[in-house]
Amino acid sequence: MKTITLTEGTEVEIKLIEELDSKNARIGDPVRLRVNEDIYCENVLIIREGTKVKASVTVAEKKGMLGKPGKVDFSLNSVTSIEGREIPLRAVKNNEGKNRQVGVVAGTLLLSPLFLLMKGKDVKIEAGKIFTAFIDDEITIEIKD
Repeated sequence: MKTITLTEGTEVEIKLIEELDSKNARIGDPVRLRVNEDIYCENVLIIREGTKVKASVTVAEKKGMLGKPGKVDFSLNSVTSIEGREIPLRAVKNNEGKNRQVGVVAGTLLLSPLFLLMKGKDVKIEAGKIFTAFIDDEITIEIKD
């Protein structure tokens, strides 16, 4: 057995597999994300490209009147190592507050008389969008030789 320590704050590039939009998203819905590239530590493969990332919608607001834009936010939870270990993820590099949220807000306010008649725009995140996530804790993994 070999012991490897995966450092807290290690970057994990993830890809959105299915479009996410404020019009159809509901709080609690799973967000389809996958690891975009292999993650190695000490020259050992720890997380394989294509591994599912656990994430869920935390904010879902449709567009509204008066130019109110739609909102969609999701929280990263974890990814599974090749050894079957759940590895917690977060959305920001600095772990103060341990923010796991990845948010997108769209729409602008127009200052004109027509503004009162305008509807905002829904947020749409296209499939294929790449995000950077970070390992949320120092993880020690036992690897079979």
